[in-house]
Amino acid sequence: MRIRSVIIVCVAVILAPLAIVHGVLRESLPQLDGDMAHMGVLASVTIDRDTRGVPTIEAANRVDLAYGTGFVHGQDRFFQMDLLRRLAAGELSELFGEPALDQDRKARIFRFRTVARESLRMATPEQRAVLEAYARGVNAGLSGLHSRPWEYWLLRSVPTDWRPEDTILVSLAMWWDLQYGDFDREIVRQEVNARLGGPQCESGWKCGLSFLYPPRTAWDAPNSAAAAPSTAGADSTPIPPPEVLNVRGAGDVAQASWPAPALAVFPDPWRPPGIGSNNWAVAGRLTATGSALVANDMHLNQRVPATWYRARLRVPASATQPALDLNGVTLPGAPLVVAGSNGHIAWGFTNSYGDWVHVQHVACSALGEREMQTPDGGVPLSVHDEEIRVRGQQPVRFPVRTGPAGVLYAAHPERRACWFVRWLAQQPAATNMNLISLERATSVAQAVAAAPTVGIPQQNLVIGDEAGHIAWTRCVLTSDLERRSTPSTVGNGNA
Repeated sequence: MRIRSVIIVCVAVILAPLAIVHGVLRESLPQLDGDMAHMGVLASVTIDRDTRGVPTIEAANRVDLAYGTGFVHGQDRFFQMDLLRRLAAGELSELFGEPALDQDRKARIFRFRTVARESLRMATPEQRAVLEAYARGVNAGLSGLHSRPWEYWLLRSVPTDWRPEDTILVSLAMWWDLQYGDFDREIVRQEVNARLGGPQCESGWKCGLSFLYPPRTAWDAPNSAAAAPSTAGADSTPIPPPEVLNVRGAGDVAQASWPAPALAVFPDPWRPPGIGSNNWAVAGRLTATGSALVANDMHLNQRVPATWYRARLRVPASATQPALDLNGVTLPGAPLVVAGSNGHIAWGFTNSYGDWVHVQHVACSALGEREMQTPDGGVPLSVHDEEIRVRGQQPVRFPVRTGPAGVLYAAHPERRACWFVRWLAQQPAATNMNLISLERATSVAQAVAAAPTVGIPQQNLVIGDEAGHIAWTRCVLTSDLERRSTPSTVGNGNA
């Protein structure tokens, strides 16, 4: 009897906490059945999930559709959305404490929450209505859970409401993911250039740099047959002579006049090798149906949960509007289909590698709060104080210093190296909601015309339509925020 009693007590001690944990986790699951009354919609919204959990959201209008999209995102992916907005805004420390403080400092120099608010102000009334409805839907979905998402129990924290500007921050988090590494690469390239000997060729770069950074190689795929000859001999760049590149003197680098690298040149061995998306389009003359085929694979680092969220968004036809039927992937935190089809066109994106950042080295010898000393004298700096909230500690004051060359990115006066940067993502006009225009496009021509207005991290866009046309276009954002679209293949050919 005593042994039996001990066993019962042990089982109870083990099972009781497990039962509590199971109950809490189960209560945080999304609601799959039933009716809910909400004041945030004009008409009824229906959410129907298939056997894999992929939702079909149907509403009477685009605003209510955004509300329903926000509802499912809030119930299924709120913690993911929270991390994305906090990453861009530099607010992770408020959730994780001091371990996230360095990351927040990196993000705060760009002041993305201020950028997001200005981007939201510049949106059209229709776009703001969609963003506001989406935010209401997210908060309704979150409050509809019987228990907060389990991540907040683990962190002993409570989620905060979603705001319309947070959707812009999620887009800025994608800018960060796709382009932030360009700053370090550019610094390394400038440091390599400074250590090379020999003459300068163009734009102040040493001629020997073309050996380490060739403009193209035979592995580059030409966009057309006419471009193919330009790759001939691309791999034949001669090895620079010792007076240009002397690897035998590598051991003396630390004693060179140029400062030691401010950043690690070699990548983290645990970091994935990089991003390499791809997409394909086949014209209708090569398909059985006569319609184009589009395949798109947007490579990003693996995460749990996955970056994208599959969904179908529908608005039935009415006397005032045609039917809308979107099928594809959404980004949790935004009410739009990023890549997919509306039944008339199909589209997908890959990252467009280009020069989207500007990095300038300044030989600083001392750095004060509002002034930097250089060989040419003092240079005044403007300062904006950012307050970073740190969980369990007092808020941290973080001064963001800006000079004539941009915002101060890294400072090492002891090495006479200060780095100032500019980034297109800092411009409020560079991020917008114009991707919504692809939802109503019925042809490749319409999609190509809309592409230059889409404010997202610079992307290659491949499109096909039901008539069999295909196109590739590249949206480029110049320094004065003018966009130009360069279609390279439009028609019934195959690409």
